[in-house]
Amino acid sequence: ETGSQEDIAHADGPELRDVGKRYCTRSRAVCHAVGHLLYIGYGNYKDALTACDDVAPNEDSAETCYEGVFMEASSPDTRLYLDGEAPTEIAADPGVLCTSLAVKYRHACFLQLPPMLELIFERDDVRDTVERFEIAAEICTRSDKADRSDCFDGIGFWVGLNRVFDGEKSGMSQGSVCEIAAMKDDRLACTLGFAQMIVQTNRKVAFE
Repeated sequence: ETGSQEDIAHADGPELRDVGKRYCTRSRAVCHAVGHLLYIGYGNYKDALTACDDVAPNEDSAETCYEGVFMEASSPDTRLYLDGEAPTEIAADPGVLCTSLAVKYRHACFLQLPPMLELIFERDDVRDTVERFEIAAEICTRSDKADRSDCFDGIGFWVGLNRVFDGEKSGMSQGSVCEIAAMKDDRLACTLGFAQMIVQTNRKVAFE
């Protein structure tokens, strides 16, 4: 078993596609990890996502595999754009990174969009949480209803992680950050993403 784990950790994309089917049947968490490895193995979104479709035994497992792909792609060490190349300039509308994909991939993409937006925050030296939130929210409002909801869900997810949108840096409780959103539906989508992350990590959060 240890040898098999070492094999999958060092496999390239096509090899991972072959062995990923076995691993993805074990649990959602393992299939999520396979998504991370598929992105590393292929070095681009499109091939890695297609591989997720191939290795995942059902839609639920496929979704968690997609999330692994986008999470790996948005990490500081591997933060790349759709073609697998390091960006030479930041897209005018970063949301297009997600809306350009097939619908089934978009929720997972939007879930990991906020850490990609750190490219913008770093470039423009944006440190204030409210300003960061408003920039991200403005990007979300350019999308249609379903994508917009997924986009705010992603913001809330990262509010829950206390990363990208750190309320304490602006004198806010973490539980109140989603209230920055102007529209009720947007606040609700953000709060749902926030709650999802809090449940997953069993965090204790202040709301006042």
